[in-house]
Amino acid sequence: MNVALIYPAIARRTAYNIIDKAICAALPPISSGALYGFLRAKGYQKVKVFDEQLNAFDSREFIISLRQFMPDIIGISCNSRMHTHVLQMAQFFKSLVDIPIIVGGPQPTLQPESILNNKYVDYIMRGEGEKAFYQFLTEYPNVKNVPGLSYKDNGNIVHNKDVVLISDLDELPIFPYDIFGKDKGYCVGGLYISSRGCPHNCRFCSANILAGRKYRAHSAGRVVDDLEYLVKAYRPPLLNIMDDNFIVNMKRTFEIMELILSRGLKFKWYCRTRTDTLPRNVQKGQDLLHLMKRAGCESISFGFETATNHLLKEINKETTVRDHLQTIAMMRKAKMLVRGTFIFGIPGETRADSMETVKLAYKLDWAQFSLLTPYPGTYYYDKLKEENILPDSNQLDISGGFSGEKALPYKPPVGRTDREILKLQTRATILFWLHPKRMWNFVLGRMSPYGDPHRLGIKDITMATRVIFRIIIDKFKLSRLFRQTF
Repeated sequence: MNVALIYPAIARRTAYNIIDKAICAALPPISSGALYGFLRAKGYQKVKVFDEQLNAFDSREFIISLRQFMPDIIGISCNSRMHTHVLQMAQFFKSLVDIPIIVGGPQPTLQPESILNNKYVDYIMRGEGEKAFYQFLTEYPNVKNVPGLSYKDNGNIVHNKDVVLISDLDELPIFPYDIFGKDKGYCVGGLYISSRGCPHNCRFCSANILAGRKYRAHSAGRVVDDLEYLVKAYRPPLLNIMDDNFIVNMKRTFEIMELILSRGLKFKWYCRTRTDTLPRNVQKGQDLLHLMKRAGCESISFGFETATNHLLKEINKETTVRDHLQTIAMMRKAKMLVRGTFIFGIPGETRADSMETVKLAYKLDWAQFSLLTPYPGTYYYDKLKEENILPDSNQLDISGGFSGEKALPYKPPVGRTDREILKLQTRATILFWLHPKRMWNFVLGRMSPYGDPHRLGIKDITMATRVIFRIIIDKFKLSRLFRQTF
């Protein structure tokens, strides 16, 4: 059975699209790649990944490649932002060839009927997919005992028992970096995931939909084995460790750093954690930062979200502004770059609160300003559902950067308007990244508005030069923008 794994591109109506392909190598599709790697490790060879980041699903190149492969089944990844797009893809693929289509990911996990009620989708996979999807392929068409599977039976929707989360991640094979080459437009070896799950419960976050709240991690030895392979095989310019919270287990993190140093691995990388992780034990946290710095860590990204305590409480972040400031100070002491993510439009947020958030963000080296978006499975989605104010799924791609949207997918905080919050996001992003120091870091390849490794070359320098000249030309406009924003 030939299996085509399709990774849809998230339709982003953003200003970033103009320069994405010029300076940013695509990151490999994590979900489709993980499934491919697991199936290959099990000896299943008739699998191919089709990534819409490279070619649109209805493009000539995509269609020719799919037909040449002659799939017997198509699997499509789907999160909430991809919902409408995935259903369009399913209809299109069915028009090409009448074969079973199975959809997996956060959206079908949370709202299976929203996908399965579509006549072009035959099955959905709920929860972690590696083991369940392999069982589906080996037992097809007898699928009654496949965990996590939902399907149609004589017009009725049947839900099999839930998937049991993989407790020992060391059982999983390494991500199949070898199939995502530079020749295909990828940043090879540019990402790594060492854990799954987050023990926290922020009201806006949907990260635990598949992975759960139980923290599960590769052993320190396995992590460094994988990193050694990546460094020696691909030499990534900057490795993105994509764990939601890399430093949940400090003991494990210390072990990983010591192993990196003992093996003499030389590479640059960054990771993510919370602002309350390091200040819990300041001395231990500072020692860890210095060790991480020695092991090649250039920067850490923190979920600051907002700069006022009452809003941190509103989103159930369980951090404080004091944690934010102490974390920044600890990072500066370790001489490491500070990344941060922020959210506008939190219920109860005033314009003064927003300005405090902007001021805090401008203390950092990298920042992303997002809009509160009520994704299915989050507290805010359930709250809107109770109030009968559900967002249009087409608006659920309002996340980072420049949204370009005309309205928020929810009622803005009292005293605020859609237009004002959207403008604030755009202006805060523009002014942050037009700072000369940050632009220079971008050209040097140290920091990018995208947060991911990018190709450094003549196109980067040309673009940066054009932007600098544009700043000079538009000096008056930029000054006016400052006044309007602040």
